[in-house]
Amino acid sequence: ALERLPDVVAQNPNIVIVLLGGNDALQRIPLSTTQNNLQQIITTLQQNHIQVVLVGVLGGFPTDPFAPMFQELAKEYSVVYVPNILHELIGTTQYMYDEVHPNAAGYTIIAQRLYAPVTKACYKFSTASPS
Repeated sequence: ALERLPDVVAQNPNIVIVLLGGNDALQRIPLSTTQNNLQQIITTLQQNHIQVVLVGVLGGFPTDPFAPMFQELAKEYSVVYVPNILHELIGTTQYMYDEVHPNAAGYTIIAQRLYAPVTKACYKFSTASPS
């Protein structure tokens, strides 16, 4: 994600949805590395006047080691936070393409879950945007 960040910023978006952590957990990336990467991503986006919607993803793990970190990052950087976007989707075959990726029905639910947080970020952008 850090490598792709300049391409994202170059598109001059108003809002970016940041959903990271699932692959990090699967690949056993140290939590501190994920946190550092997310801090860099959020800071870079905010420096470019881009609102951030931070999305947590527990996936099929029994506990969520990322949740406290995501909550703290959301608080520290004043970003909109959506915890565990895959809640009750993982393990439900009607919503999943495979064990870790949603299908069209699953993505429909994800879009519904993101509607209010993205709307909130739009409001934050419209009230914080420099004239």
